[in-house]
Amino acid sequence: MPRGLLLLLCWSAPAWAQSPDVAPPAPAELPESLGSTRVWEQRRRIDATLAGIAVAAGPDGSWLVVGDHGGVWLSEDQGRTWTLVLDPLDQQDAPNDEELLLEAESRRDEAQEDVESDTVDVPTDPTVEDLPEAEDQSTVDDAAMEEAAATAMERHERDDAAPVVWFDPAESGRAFVGRSDGLWRSDTSGRVWERVHPAETGDPSVTRLLRAPDGSLLIGTTDGIRVSLDDGSSWIDTEDATDGAAVADLAAEAGRLWAATDEGLFTSTNGLSWNEVALPFPEAVRVVVIDPVWDRGFWVATPTVLYRTDDGGENWYIAGRQPLHGLRTMVHLDEAGHLFATSSEGIWESMDGGVTWNAADRRLDDPDVR
Repeated sequence: MPRGLLLLLCWSAPAWAQSPDVAPPAPAELPESLGSTRVWEQRRRIDATLAGIAVAAGPDGSWLVVGDHGGVWLSEDQGRTWTLVLDPLDQQDAPNDEELLLEAESRRDEAQEDVESDTVDVPTDPTVEDLPEAEDQSTVDDAAMEEAAATAMERHERDDAAPVVWFDPAESGRAFVGRSDGLWRSDTSGRVWERVHPAETGDPSVTRLLRAPDGSLLIGTTDGIRVSLDDGSSWIDTEDATDGAAVADLAAEAGRLWAATDEGLFTSTNGLSWNEVALPFPEAVRVVVIDPVWDRGFWVATPTVLYRTDDGGENWYIAGRQPLHGLRTMVHLDEAGHLFATSSEGIWESMDGGVTWNAADRRLDDPDVR
């Protein structure tokens, strides 16, 4: 993953039409330079793998980044210099590869014991032909070991989500960081931090934050959605359809809230009660992006396909002609239909509402954005 902050130029988006059944046609003309002059500039190397980045909308122009170990850096000069403002987490208790392997072995042994306990000895009958020899036990053990290791790793990644950093658009200078030791808040654009909600044993990890239209703070976690009425100090567990779902994204549009999760798309009008949205695609939803120029229009992205609705989710169609495999994030920029996305295969830009995409990762050593 790139370890610097990068600059990007933008153009006006061409007009594009919508169709309820298929993706809209590609525009007749696009700027000749589209995708060719999107050159990234490394401002300053930070000695950490970055897990998240937030750019302040306030007049001071502060930038914050958070590392994969929870350390938070602040820049007040557009990324030229950086100051560590929140120390990284102590990694002594973090599971390492050896611990995950031991857990995988334990899961395999438990599975083997279950199989043996269900085995019933059958008396030998000389009139019955010998049965085919069982599959080689070493092959079974290797397969079980691989599956157990994958399960252990998946559970670890889900329960220990990457730290998240977010600037509050409703309050100038206010920022939040969610990491495994709780939720932190700054009212000084990231210069000073206070832990407003310490994590307790069994608490889910924070994955997303959103300021709802009514002023409440929505907190997406690895186990559903929480609501805070005091800027993160205390949480209300919604205890609804999102329980057990890992929240990947939150968005607000026309008095309605949306949550993208690994169990599908959910919607709410007040943040306290959520209902699952019936989708024509049975996949996890990673991203929800509101279209600011189309009433009730927005995009949702699964791990492989970008979908679009023009009527608040009543009807859906595939928005683009190109698959975005491993899509992780997507944002709407300044002009109609101007989208920017990151994935395991690179950084992409669309000027026509996601119909066509162009690579925008020139000069990046590793375009796999994590």
